[in-house]
Amino acid sequence: MTDSRKLRPAASALAQASFPWWVAGGWALDLYLGRRIRPRKDIDIAVLRRDQLALRGQLLGWDIRVAHDAALSHWPPGVWLSPPLHELWARPSGTRRWLCEFLLNEAANERWVYRRDPRVTYEMPRLLSSEAAGVRILPPEIVLLYKSKDPREEDEIDFGVILPALTTEAVDWLTRALWVTASARHGWLQRLAEITG
Repeated sequence: MTDSRKLRPAASALAQASFPWWVAGGWALDLYLGRRIRPRKDIDIAVLRRDQLALRGQLLGWDIRVAHDAALSHWPPGVWLSPPLHELWARPSGTRRWLCEFLLNEAANERWVYRRDPRVTYEMPRLLSSEAAGVRILPPEIVLLYKSKDPREEDEIDFGVILPALTTEAVDWLTRALWVTASARHGWLQRLAEITG
């Protein structure tokens, strides 16, 4: 089983949020699978860019910094963050450790849009209904798409463990997305093809 206690402070802070949010990154994969694949360092939470000011208002009393070019900068209230800015480090004020990272995700015409290549999209109703263990999670195929760019050893581990648990629909979507965004020689394409027979 996953140890979801680390998620509780962030989930509690967002419990009454008026906007959707999703556990992202490796934690989303663990929740989807129902067990921990490997130790996780960071808690990533995805929100839509259009909801960023609502997020800022929801986390009054939190220290939130914009991460960009290997530096953290102050995010003044009411200031709109445009691309390429998309990563926020957050912690309750007065605490030393960063609690989580908020990742601003793009959306257009009621579809999620892949930040690295807007040709790749995902149906918003499916995104809104993606959940595990009582919380919304970024679908594993989206998490894997982010991990597919220059995958590290840990990304390869995550992919290998999650792959057999993916639905046919998820495998099809990830395959199409990789054909759009990656070289035809991407190692994951062969393994996805083997799953579908």
